[in-house]
Amino acid sequence: MGCAAVRYTLDDTPPTQGSTVYTAPIPIGSATTIRFFAVDRAGNEERPHLAAYAVPAPVDTCLLVDDMDVAKPHEAAPHGLTGVDWVTGPRVNLDTHGVPTSALGGGVLFNAADVDPSKPTNAKVEIRNARLWALVELAGPTSLGWTALTAGVAWAQYNLEDFSGTRGIVPAIAADGSLRIGLPTDSVAGKFYNAEFWTRLEAIDAAAGPRVHGLAFVYEARLVLADPSLPDDLDAVRILGNAHGDYYDCVVANETCQVPAPPLRDWNIGRLKLLGRAWRRISVTNLQLADLLAYPVPALFP
Repeated sequence: MGCAAVRYTLDDTPPTQGSTVYTAPIPIGSATTIRFFAVDRAGNEERPHLAAYAVPAPVDTCLLVDDMDVAKPHEAAPHGLTGVDWVTGPRVNLDTHGVPTSALGGGVLFNAADVDPSKPTNAKVEIRNARLWALVELAGPTSLGWTALTAGVAWAQYNLEDFSGTRGIVPAIAADGSLRIGLPTDSVAGKFYNAEFWTRLEAIDAAAGPRVHGLAFVYEARLVLADPSLPDDLDAVRILGNAHGDYYDCVVANETCQVPAPPLRDWNIGRLKLLGRAWRRISVTNLQLADLLAYPVPALFP
């Protein structure tokens, strides 16, 4: 006689003639029990069946690409940045070197090129949840997992926009590693300032430690009022933030390289993103997208 309909439930209750009719594949995003039965064209019902599915939570690949794809340009041009290859977009250093012996994560805050940096604003950037992650071998090269190398901001400073000098004033960092920082309005020879911050320098290739396959740095940032008693002008503020990763090939002691220190190099410089009132995640990695889909960074998909 043929099957007239299949009716099912997803809430672990017995299916009835009033239950949902199956018409298309059922999307499953977590552990789910499906109870169902078929009805033929004569109205005969079979006994109900049960099927239990244990499916991992899906990875939001669109979110992942938006956060960490180094092929996309900056969301706006940074003010005063010249002479570097990442003026318009990220520096792509994916898989261009071996695993270094130490690493740190950092970020830079710029005024956008279409604003006047000499004009005071009532804005600061709040930074929290800075984490440097390493993808390491858990039980050989085919069993990998993420481990947090370090958390929180450990150091910050102001640089001239083209990185030709510093301002000599170190912003205050909270005990929990969070940071509130504004951009200065003064200049030197027509050059204004950006703000840069880093995590601690961490050894990542200790003899007794697991082999590292890749790195990721993630933090969150938003605009806040510097003085709540003054007018709110945050909607007119255009500040960009990015994430970058640096490394040394050196032995680390007391969070510094042993002398003589080798040159500091980067394992990637990420996209500059416009900040607003809502928290925004800023991230960078030296892994290929396929690796990220196989091993999503915990900070992105807790």
